[in-house]
Amino acid sequence: MTMEWLPAEDKHFARVLTRTNMTPYYDKYGIHWDDEMFDESWLHFDNFEIYNSGQRVGIVRFSHDDNAVYLRDLQIDAHHQNKGAGAATIHFAKQYCQQAAKSELRLRVFSDNPAKALYERLGFVTVGTDDSLIRMATPV
Repeated sequence: MTMEWLPAEDKHFARVLTRTNMTPYYDKYGIHWDDEMFDESWLHFDNFEIYNSGQRVGIVRFSHDDNAVYLRDLQIDAHHQNKGAGAATIHFAKQYCQQAAKSELRLRVFSDNPAKALYERLGFVTVGTDDSLIRMATPV
């Protein structure tokens, strides 16, 4: 497995993948998908496409404040899930955080999302909850 994270240029790919992966959660929790909000966030987040052995398999997106980097989206195509791309991307996110001179990596995940176990295994702890979302963080 040869992983790469390259600056994203294909907003359509990112939007479709994110919407596809998140639709079950949005439907379950009554959240409305908003293309305009996604497009606006695209302008303000740091967006990377995830490649495994030259094949594009996902997207990761970050924002940050004075103290932390926020993992805003980590979306892996369903055909490539559970093969190590998510874990490798979390390691990339920690390096990204260090390069940005931030002390903490933070994220939010739906409480019933299987990715929660991955985050816990990679050092994240729960720091709070907001309805169906869990806020998690790890020092870097």
